[in-house]
Amino acid sequence: MACERVLRSRQCPSSRSCVDDRSRRSGSGRPQGRPGADGDGRSETLQIQCGGSQIIVVGWTKPLSTETLATLSLFPHQLTDVSGSDDAYFELLRSWWVSSEEDVITLEHDIEPQPQLIQELLDCHRPWCAALYDFENRHLFGLGLTKFNRVVRASVPDLFEQIAPIANENHPPKHWCTLDAHSQNILHMQSGHAAHLHDHPEWIKHTSTIRGHVGCRPAPS
Repeated sequence: MACERVLRSRQCPSSRSCVDDRSRRSGSGRPQGRPGADGDGRSETLQIQCGGSQIIVVGWTKPLSTETLATLSLFPHQLTDVSGSDDAYFELLRSWWVSSEEDVITLEHDIEPQPQLIQELLDCHRPWCAALYDFENRHLFGLGLTKFNRVVRASVPDLFEQIAPIANENHPPKHWCTLDAHSQNILHMQSGHAAHLHDHPEWIKHTSTIRGHVGCRPAPS
């Protein structure tokens, strides 16, 4: 199952809320306006119709919220329990990286997105798109809600083979906690693409307030 998508009154990349990661570093601002309406105050209409080649991949270790499950019900998705080991999430993403789907979206269990945000990522023509969210007093992106089009996946087909041996003092090889940083670094250097950032704080909630394991949390002040 897949979905043919139509999003009325908002199109990417012309939206001011969509910025290249390189542009963001030079000071691009957050989107203007209010959620659920376009510039003249009319409501947006989100229509989702089945057909296409996309998948939302959700690796979870904690139950998803009812809000997230409601959003996922509108899109093709796969829920996978990765609580069995610290490298299970790595293996899940590696298996999907070489899949034939046009778009693979990663959604982590502590992210609550609105359907229109997922729709915007899918409608955007850029091959690597990521939603920004707040975490530990920062506004950032990781694998929380990120689209990898087949173009960017094919540009670095051995991404996870490159990540596999990387380790540091607090994280053994393939540890789930470092996949964000390692994948971003390698893709920025080798893919020829920059992450295209979608900044809609009103459409996304990060429910975790501290890093998921003690080994990489900041030392108490």
